[in-house]
Amino acid sequence: MAKKNAEGWLRKKQYTDGLTWLFCFQTTRALDGKRVEHSKRVGLVSQFPSEKSAWREVERLGLSRLLDNSVGSEPTFKQLVEHYKLHELERTKGVAVKARETAARDKHNLDGHVLPRWGDKVATSIKPLELEAWFVAMSEGLQWPTVSKIRSAMSQVFNHAKRHNLIPSDCPNAVKLARCKTTSDYEAKVVSPEQMIAILEELDTPTTRLDWMAALLCSATALRPEEVFGLQWSDVAWEKNQINVRRGWSKGRETDGKNEGSMTQVPLHPALAEYLQQWRCETLYSNRLLKNEKDGA
Repeated sequence: MAKKNAEGWLRKKQYTDGLTWLFCFQTTRALDGKRVEHSKRVGLVSQFPSEKSAWREVERLGLSRLLDNSVGSEPTFKQLVEHYKLHELERTKGVAVKARETAARDKHNLDGHVLPRWGDKVATSIKPLELEAWFVAMSEGLQWPTVSKIRSAMSQVFNHAKRHNLIPSDCPNAVKLARCKTTSDYEAKVVSPEQMIAILEELDTPTTRLDWMAALLCSATALRPEEVFGLQWSDVAWEKNQINVRRGWSKGRETDGKNEGSMTQVPLHPALAEYLQQWRCETLYSNRLLKNEKDGA
């Protein structure tokens, strides 16, 4: 039997690992506008023997954020952020899906910087001058481009809240009215050919051969490090003298690359192709691959 209250209801269901509490709720299906039921697992009844303890676990897990109308008439900024993360930032299909790297960065900025300062404030009470002063204070420890990305994430939360009628549509976006520098004092250092040769000579040791090859690829193609790290042998079109950039690699996992324009082709100079062929013969993976190709032939 369902246990109902104003924030959804609890139901018990038997699974292979035991009798389980489910948090049940209704949402509006986008396709036809119908109200449909969804559920999320809370925990085993043996872990939470009473309904009261199960509701405490629902609260601890933050499952009320799954409800269509889980914010009140005067939501805090934290409530808007949680709604934004669930319905937009963590979305993997639909309109304007964010790249994983961008979504991870925005989540980090919201959780690590924004919520500790603004999470408990009523969203519509946040003033532009308060935000502007905060941006300036943050710039003492962070670069302005980083502060600008934090500002952008906050602004997107406000716009999301308006689209979902969580705050009035005519409410000014306080973040847009708060000024923030977007440029940095950082100056890129140009490496001369002579300096690059010195770097390669320093890396030319048996234990740093991979680093040597990565440095050579970066210098010869102007690819970003994460694009070089994502390359596979199948991306090298030897007959066309080009390298196809199809992915990136960052923080231990494959990414979609910095942007769509970076997923392209770069010329493969014959000298670079020769070094790549030498490296291909050295790598253990390539040795197995070449052996399989020979056996298959």
